[in-house]
Amino acid sequence: MTLLRRIAACALVFVIAIAPLSSRAFAQQRITIPGTTVTLAAPPSFKLSDQFSGLYDEARKASVLIVEFPPVAYDQISTLFKDLETVKANFARQQVAIESLETIDTPAGKVPFAGGTQAVGGMTFDKWVALYKGEKTVLMTVQAPQSEKLGADNVKAMLQSVALGAAPKISEKIATLPFAINIAEPYRAVDTIGGLGLLLTVGPLDTDPNDTQPNVIVVYQASAPIDFGNLDNASEQLLKHTRGYQAAQITSKSEMPFAGVRGYVVRGTNTNAGGAQRHFVHYLGVSPTNSYIRLVAAGDEKQMNELKPALEKIVASTKLKDAK
Repeated sequence: MTLLRRIAACALVFVIAIAPLSSRAFAQQRITIPGTTVTLAAPPSFKLSDQFSGLYDEARKASVLIVEFPPVAYDQISTLFKDLETVKANFARQQVAIESLETIDTPAGKVPFAGGTQAVGGMTFDKWVALYKGEKTVLMTVQAPQSEKLGADNVKAMLQSVALGAAPKISEKIATLPFAINIAEPYRAVDTIGGLGLLLTVGPLDTDPNDTQPNVIVVYQASAPIDFGNLDNASEQLLKHTRGYQAAQITSKSEMPFAGVRGYVVRGTNTNAGGAQRHFVHYLGVSPTNSYIRLVAAGDEKQMNELKPALEKIVASTKLKDAK
């Protein structure tokens, strides 16, 4: 599986719920999601999230998640939706049990629409996923507690309302992230990730499945089932659950404030897809409300030494917007 397809599959593990909707509600408001190409009709109880790209209903703990990828990703990600057996097999790896697959008509064209369930934290959620093709490849995920009996028809009506516009500038997308960051050259921004993260690189490639270029990934999450009382354990747990870092060798670690909150930094080595050694540094910052931010920078030893001044500027500039 290529890097873009792995990212697409991983995007489905965002545990976000959506409240019960009536089919009449979809015409009540039309919302453009900042930092994305998406406009859609949604119930008035749904507000723009300040923590991810999408909509959130605070009272009902309900949401709709939008993740955008480069346009070249569509052909690769769409293979996940080839047929029902294929989509079942691919999403099962993310603990999503797909039960149905159909094609729906939207202003953006014909779109694969899959439905199923996912068990999370002792609860079962109904889950729907749709993939759109435009100036960006758009993956939309709708999720609701099964007890809400949301219904595929209501979700389908909302997803059929989706229209895609022009891709926003990368600076506009960065401005909507839940953290502030300044990018120091020679690093450059490749794209944001689901309104929660940012990918930086050095070099000509935007897509680098073999990890040959230096890169920085910054990701925010509002909460996680992790004990942040011990940052040493929490940092290592998060690192070892990061794709490509399961076998990482840690060479140093220490407490260090990051992103305006208490933090922890881990340094070490791992290997890329081609077997070459990479050096990395993993920063973790945890807010008083247990929202957290991670920054992982990697490259070969020479690259990391040369990029150290730029990386230090990026790290120093990173601040959680909800930090108190």
